[in-house]
Amino acid sequence: MANKPNPDYTKSAVKLCNPAETREQLVKVLELRRQQDEIQEKIMASVPAELRAQMNDVSNQLIEAQQLLKLVIDKYGSYQDCKLGMYAVCQRKEYVSYDIRRVKDLVPRDIVSEVVDEVINKERFEAQITLGKISNETATACKVIENKYAYITK
Repeated sequence: MANKPNPDYTKSAVKLCNPAETREQLVKVLELRRQQDEIQEKIMASVPAELRAQMNDVSNQLIEAQQLLKLVIDKYGSYQDCKLGMYAVCQRKEYVSYDIRRVKDLVPRDIVSEVVDEVINKERFEAQITLGKISNETATACKVIENKYAYITK
C-alpha cells in the first residue's frame, strides 16, 4: 500500500508564512496530544485514579495549548511542513453567491429572467459569464463572497 502524501494547504491557508512562533506552539500541541494518547492507552489497560487525574491534567493543558495555538496562528500566521506532516493552518473556504438586487440592476433583463428564480441560479449565471453575455466586471459587482475559517492542527 503506497503512502499518501501529506496535504498541502498553500491555496487555502490564511497568512501561510511558516513563522517560528506558530511552529513552536504547534510542537507543544502535538507533544501534548502524544502524551494524551499515551496516557489514554494506559488508562484503558488499567483505570487507576492517578492516571485519570493525569489524563484530566494533560487534557486541560491540551485545550489551553490548542486555544493558544489558534491565537498564535492569528497573530503570526499559519505554519505547514508537508514533508513532516506538521500543520498549524487557518484555512479559508470561500463561498460565492450573487446579490439579486445587483443582478437585476446590472444584468440585461432578458438574461435576468434566465438566471433569477427566487435566488440566483449560480450555475446558469456563471454559464452566462462564460458565454460572454455577462461581463466579468458586472459579475464581480454582483458577487457576494462569504469566507469561513477552520483551524487544522496535526
